[in-house]
Order: sequence, then C-alpha cells, then structure tokens
Amino acid sequence: MSTAADATVILLQLDPIQEKLIATALQSMSLRVRKISVIDPIDSQLKMLTSGNAKNRPLLICADLARLAKENLSWTAFCKQIKSQIPHAGLIATNSQMMLPQAQTVQWVKQAGGLELIGRLSSRRYVASVTPLMDCVAKLFDLQYSAVQLKSYASGMLVSEDPTKDPRDSEQQAWALLDEMNISPAQLMAKMAASNPQIPVANRRYRLKLYQQCFLGSEAANWLAGYLRISVDQAVDVGNLLLHCRLIDHVTREKPFDKNGWFYRYQSVSHATAKLDFTLLAKEIEEIFQLQDRHWRGLSFMRCFTGDQAVTALVRHCAITESEALWVGQQLQDLYLYRHVEDEHDFKNQSYFYRLILDAKVSL
Repeated sequence: MSTAADATVILLQLDPIQEKLIATALQSMSLRVRKISVIDPIDSQLKMLTSGNAKNRPLLICADLARLAKENLSWTAFCKQIKSQIPHAGLIATNSQMMLPQAQTVQWVKQAGGLELIGRLSSRRYVASVTPLMDCVAKLFDLQYSAVQLKSYASGMLVSEDPTKDPRDSEQQAWALLDEMNISPAQLMAKMAASNPQIPVANRRYRLKLYQQCFLGSEAANWLAGYLRISVDQAVDVGNLLLHCRLIDHVTREKPFDKNGWFYRYQSVSHATAKLDFTLLAKEIEEIFQLQDRHWRGLSFMRCFTGDQAVTALVRHCAITESEALWVGQQLQDLYLYRHVEDEHDFKNQSYFYRLILDAKVSL
C-alpha cells in the first residue's frame, strides 16, 4: 500500500472553485498538491511532474471529466494510458456539473480503472461534500483524518460565501437548508412525487404540443414552501437544487425551476435504467447512434449524431421509454462520452448535433 511520505496529488480541474475545494482537503492531510493550469497541455505537464524519481513515488491524479474532454480525452482512454505508463498511480474522476453521481456512472468510472467519481463540492457543506474524496485518499495512502480538523483547517482557506463571489451560493443555501432538516434531495423528490393531488401530475398541452406526465412549477414551489416551512423564493432555490441533481427536469430542458406555469417532470432512476451497464453502453455507443457527416447553415460537422435520433436509438436498443432514454442520454453526456458540437446544449430530444469525444494520446 502507498504511503503519504512522498506522495503527490496532481489536479486536472476546469472549475476554479472545485479545484480550490479539492486542494484544501488534500492539503489538510499534508499531501503535496500540484495543479496543471487550464491553459497548459495535459501531456507535457504530466510528463514534467512525473519525470525522474517522481515517477516511482506514490501518485494520485484527480482529473475533471470536462477538462479531459477539452483535450479530446475520454476517461476510459485516460485511465488506460496512465496505467500503462505508471501502473501504481491512483485515479479519481471529478465532475463539477454532476451534483449526485448515479450508481451506474460511478461503476463506469471504477470499471475503467478509477477509484471514485466525485461530484460538485460545496463550501457551505464542505465536510459532508468532501468526505467521499477524503475517504478514498486516506485509503490509498494509508492515512487518518479528522472531520473536525478538516473543518478548522478549511475555515480560513475556502472560497468566500459572499454570493457576489460564488455564483453557486443560492444552490449551497438550499443544500444547507435540507441538511438542517435532515432530508436528502432524493428523499424530498420522493415526498413530492407522493404528494399528488397537491402537485398534480398530468398530461398537459402548450402551443398544440402535448407533454405527458408533468407538473406545474407554481404548484411545486407552493408545496415546497409549505412542506419545508420556507419562503416561496427559498422553495425556488430548493427546486433548482433538485433540477441540478437531475431529480426533476423542465420538459424541454430549457428552463430553470421557477414559480410559474412551466412544466416539469420527475427524473428518478427507473427499474429499467438501473439495470443498464454504462460500460457496455459506452463501448457500443458509436454503433448505436449511427454517426454521420451533417451540415447546417453552411457549416459541416463530421461524424456526429442528433439528440432525437439518439433518443430513438436508445429506446430501441435498451428497451426503455422515451423519458428514460432522455435520462440515459444526459448521464452519458455528463460522463463526457460526447458533447454538443458547439458546447451550447445539454442532451435534448431535438435535432441538435452531438459529437463523440475523440481519444488523444498521453505520453509520459
């Protein structure tokens, strides 16, 4: 087992807030932390940090899936290439866009060679959100840590909780509110789903289009305010937390949660999607989605697919419903197996173009 005496942790992060929160946790364990800037190429910087004797020392790499995708690297390819050159290196995947990593996504990360998948960290609930990372690092380097000491160490180093400086402040306030009430986002969503008829779920029509099994944001916001005994504005923040956790979603995935007449759906993991093997699905994705060269407004996009065609293909290939296919498609995008060709859209059941992440080479 590795020890921490000469251990180095390399951070490959895209979100500066996430990077600082991770670095603070690692430094509280007296670990040597090295950061690779967003403007620096991964290949050359990794080579420099792992050259000579450093290549034989205990090593952990915390890599943001979005950062890898920025340099055309999938998590699977990155793990394979690092492990082939530094077999003893530990690898942890991070994703600051993923609030609550699902079991299938964590399994996919681990089957590729990773130790853990860490979602978005929070400065307001720092110890709770960073504990999975700390547990993983402590096990890798045979360390002990104290949550009390971590909280004390972090208090003077974390990003400011001033909402003008941290754009995620309202989201973090919602997290803190649920923590005080000892209820998780998933438990709250289950309570909402069971609250019918206070939040009626029905087929609803807007501009001649029928949206099946959805509820109104106004009714949900009023229910949340009453159930949690908070203001409607606070309820909107809680609703957006549920949306960011992918427990609810706007029917066309174009709106945040709000106290108005917009339509939303519950997005819990179904029995059918829980059985899906994301590792196998990732290997078959190119065949399932039928990549083609496409053209739009005079521009050419090579080897891509459209969201609506992908939804249809997932329904057929996985024997799931359209709404389940939309959930699966978003999970696969959260793992950066593909991205919108211009990085402007989440996965949607529309004719937007998406392109698979290519696999560049990492030579150390």
